[in-house]
Amino acid sequence: MKILISADMEGATGVTWPADVLPGTPQWERCRTLFTSDVQAAALGFFDGGADRVLVNEAHWTMRNLLLERLDDRVEMLTGRHKSLSMVEGVQHGDVDGIAFVGYHAGAGMEGVL
Repeated sequence: MKILISADMEGATGVTWPADVLPGTPQWERCRTLFTSDVQAAALGFFDGGADRVLVNEAHWTMRNLLLERLDDRVEMLTGRHKSLSMVEGVQHGDVDGIAFVGYHAGAGMEGVL
Protein backbone atom coordinates (compact mmCIF):
# COMPACT_ATOMS: atom_id res chain seq x y z
CA MET A 1 0.00 0.00 0.00
CA LYS A 2 1.34 3.44 -0.96
CA ILE A 3 0.27 6.58 0.91
CA LEU A 4 0.85 10.15 -0.25
CA ILE A 5 1.23 12.73 2.50
CA SER A 6 0.80 16.30 1.30
CA ALA A 7 2.42 18.42 4.01
CA ASP A 8 1.65 22.11 4.51
CA MET A 9 3.02 24.15 7.38
CA GLU A 10 0.35 26.64 8.47
CA GLY A 11 -1.66 24.01 10.32
CA ALA A 12 1.30 22.28 11.97
CA THR A 13 1.64 21.89 15.72
CA GLY A 14 2.59 25.17 17.40
CA VAL A 15 1.99 27.42 14.40
CA THR A 16 -0.09 30.38 15.58
CA TRP A 17 0.80 33.40 13.46
CA PRO A 18 2.20 34.24 10.01
CA ALA A 19 5.86 34.72 11.07
CA ASP A 20 5.86 31.09 12.25
CA VAL A 21 5.87 29.98 8.61
CA LEU A 22 7.94 32.75 7.01
CA PRO A 23 11.28 31.28 5.88
CA GLY A 24 14.27 32.88 7.55
CA THR A 25 12.56 34.02 10.75
CA PRO A 26 13.48 32.58 14.16
CA GLN A 27 9.87 31.40 14.55
CA TRP A 28 10.08 29.51 11.24
CA GLU A 29 13.24 27.72 12.38
CA ARG A 30 11.44 26.66 15.57
CA CYS A 31 8.30 25.56 13.74
CA ARG A 32 10.25 23.53 11.15
CA THR A 33 11.03 21.05 13.92
CA LEU A 34 7.38 20.84 14.95
CA PHE A 35 6.24 20.51 11.31
CA THR A 36 8.76 17.74 10.71
CA SER A 37 7.56 15.92 13.84
CA ASP A 38 3.95 16.04 12.61
CA VAL A 39 4.93 14.57 9.24
CA GLN A 40 7.13 11.94 10.87
CA ALA A 41 4.28 10.88 13.20
CA ALA A 42 1.88 10.54 10.27
CA ALA A 43 4.40 8.54 8.22
CA LEU A 44 5.18 6.19 11.10
CA GLY A 45 1.46 5.70 11.71
CA PHE A 46 0.96 4.69 8.09
CA PHE A 47 3.92 2.29 8.20
CA ASP A 48 2.56 0.79 11.43
CA GLY A 49 -0.85 0.49 9.76
CA GLY A 50 0.52 -1.56 6.88
CA ALA A 51 1.77 0.91 4.28
CA ASP A 52 4.92 -0.28 2.55
CA ARG A 53 5.55 3.09 0.86
CA VAL A 54 5.01 6.63 2.14
CA LEU A 55 5.63 9.50 -0.26
CA VAL A 56 5.74 12.97 1.30
CA ASN A 57 5.08 15.94 -0.95
CA GLU A 58 6.20 19.10 0.81
CA ALA A 59 3.64 21.77 0.01
CA HIS A 60 4.55 24.92 1.97
CA TRP A 61 5.95 28.11 0.35
CA THR A 62 9.30 27.15 -1.23
CA MET A 63 8.50 23.51 -0.53
CA ARG A 64 11.83 23.17 1.30
CA ASN A 65 10.92 23.42 4.99
CA LEU A 66 10.98 19.89 6.37
CA LEU A 67 14.11 18.69 8.14
CA LEU A 68 14.71 15.70 5.88
CA GLU A 69 17.36 14.09 8.07
CA ARG A 70 14.77 13.75 10.85
CA LEU A 71 12.36 11.66 8.78
CA ASP A 72 12.32 7.88 8.78
CA ASP A 73 14.66 6.44 6.14
CA ARG A 74 11.72 4.68 4.44
CA VAL A 75 9.99 7.98 3.62
CA GLU A 76 10.25 9.07 0.00
CA MET A 77 10.29 12.84 -0.55
CA LEU A 78 9.16 15.33 -3.16
CA THR A 79 10.58 18.70 -2.23
CA GLY A 80 11.08 22.00 -4.06
CA ARG A 81 8.84 23.77 -6.56
CA HIS A 82 9.47 21.59 -9.62
CA LYS A 83 6.05 19.94 -9.36
CA SER A 84 3.39 20.25 -12.04
CA LEU A 85 0.61 19.29 -9.57
CA SER A 86 2.08 21.37 -6.75
CA MET A 87 0.56 20.22 -3.46
CA VAL A 88 -0.67 16.85 -4.75
CA GLU A 89 2.28 15.93 -6.95
CA GLY A 90 2.69 12.16 -6.96
CA VAL A 91 -0.98 11.28 -7.24
CA GLN A 92 -0.90 11.30 -11.05
CA HIS A 93 0.93 7.99 -11.37
CA GLY A 94 -2.10 5.96 -10.33
CA ASP A 95 -0.30 3.94 -7.66
CA VAL A 96 -1.40 5.88 -4.57
CA ASP A 97 -3.86 4.06 -2.30
CA GLY A 98 -4.58 6.97 0.02
CA ILE A 99 -3.77 10.63 0.63
CA ALA A 100 -3.33 12.44 3.94
CA PHE A 101 -3.22 16.23 4.21
CA VAL A 102 -0.98 17.09 7.18
CA GLY A 103 -0.57 20.63 8.50
CA TYR A 104 -3.22 22.20 6.29
CA HIS A 105 -5.08 25.36 7.26
CA ALA A 106 -8.32 27.23 6.74
CA GLY A 107 -8.68 29.28 3.56
CA ALA A 108 -7.51 32.89 3.48
CA GLY A 109 -9.94 35.11 5.38
CA MET A 110 -11.80 32.15 6.89
CA GLU A 111 -12.02 31.30 10.57
CA GLY A 112 -9.79 28.42 11.55
CA VAL A 113 -6.13 27.53 11.88
CA LEU A 114 -3.88 30.50 10.93
